[in-house]
Amino acid sequence: MLLVDDNRINLKLLQTFMKKRKYTNVTNAEDGQEAVNAYSSLLRKSPPEPPDIILMDISMPVMNGFEATRRIREIEAGYREQLPPMHTPPSCLIIALTGLASGRDQSEAFTSGFDLYITKPVSFAEISRLLDNWEANGGVAMADGVPHGAVVAGEGEGEKGGSEEMVRGERETRTQTEKKTTPGLEGPPRSN
Repeated sequence: MLLVDDNRINLKLLQTFMKKRKYTNVTNAEDGQEAVNAYSSLLRKSPPEPPDIILMDISMPVMNGFEATRRIREIEAGYREQLPPMHTPPSCLIIALTGLASGRDQSEAFTSGFDLYITKPVSFAEISRLLDNWEANGGVAMADGVPHGAVVAGEGEGEKGGSEEMVRGERETRTQTEKKTTPGLEGPPRSN
């Protein structure tokens, strides 16, 4: 799993949350360039360990989440092309956790390669429900029965540091987005 957030407090909260969910292979990045570098490093491991999920903030220094996601999708496509057809893992699930709520930002997110768009503040209960749906539909690699391999990024502005509530989006926008993109809610299930 890759968690990407320029706010260190939010990043720490996400790390702690994922640890409680028993995710054992979690990588962190504080900006989009670090996220791209971390993703590339995970693919260079022997054996390669592409993340199953990336939680990505959009508004970050150095490189924003839109550009980072485009680059990660390019790297992912190149990696998948090198593998035999029966050994090609599914694409990773990239979730935007952001304070940007305009239709234009959502459109750019999906065009950039995000699978799901959630506006902040988002509750850990909501993230947990999304992960539960994803896992229930075969969307997680298992190592000794413990899920591993995702990426998470978040927005540093307007969030309560120690709060259980990190992101709470507009219900209508979130529901439309989930119906469009969330495995287990609508559409075919994802694996890995």
